[in-house]
Amino acid sequence: MKELMSETTTVSPTPRRPFAAVAVHLTAFHAASWWNWRNSNLGRLVEPLIYFAFLCTSLRGVVTVEGGGDSYLRFSYVGMLGYVSLRVGIATLVDVANDRKWGVYAIARMDGRSAGAYLASLVAANLVLMAIQAAALLGLLALFAPTQVTPSVWSVTALALAGSVFWSMTGAVLAFGVSSYSRRDLISTLSLLPLALTAPIFYPTDVMPPVVRAMAYVNPLTYELDALRSALNGSSNVAATAAFLLATASMAALLSFVARRSPLVSGEVS
Repeated sequence: MKELMSETTTVSPTPRRPFAAVAVHLTAFHAASWWNWRNSNLGRLVEPLIYFAFLCTSLRGVVTVEGGGDSYLRFSYVGMLGYVSLRVGIATLVDVANDRKWGVYAIARMDGRSAGAYLASLVAANLVLMAIQAAALLGLLALFAPTQVTPSVWSVTALALAGSVFWSMTGAVLAFGVSSYSRRDLISTLSLLPLALTAPIFYPTDVMPPVVRAMAYVNPLTYELDALRSALNGSSNVAATAAFLLATASMAALLSFVARRSPLVSGEVS
């Protein structure tokens, strides 16, 4: 009996699993979760398509951009790509907050999955959805303004997908500071519309009121859209690109800091 009592059991920590394999496995998990909630997520899928098909086509004769006429649909197509990438950030905020509340994130971490692999899987899952939306938007652009579909449109679409990584990291940073669903919903509401409406999504900055224009200059989405539109026109906006890349690098550093120091689960219990 004494020998049995003196015996100690050593529990080995779960070994860290390969990053790529974990990211792929968790991406499939997020995709399955999205499919389970497909009716709720349908609105997010079609929202930018409705904006483009109805709002942007209506503004074509009201908002004047360089080139005139159908050039506005080309302008607003890039704007909707930016809006969709912003939506990726909101989706990441919701996903991370949910996973921290219900212990999914904690289970993944304790099972040897790194925070980086978990976040990479979220980015990958959201990029798949964004790619579907971008393809549908491109189809609408070809339908309403076929002359505006040029080879540069394809490369800009790919750049927009890459740009959404910044917004995904931003959503994750915010989610690690969220302790309740009510706060999550408040942040989502107070960030989506102000960021969208103070960026040149539907109209250029030079037609904005002075106060809104000043807000646009501190909105990262403005610099993302400026860089994308410059690429669309075959030029490069070095200042806008540099500003957005700097914001992306800063957000990556902040996310790394926050992910290492945040509790695995949120404080919400109901």
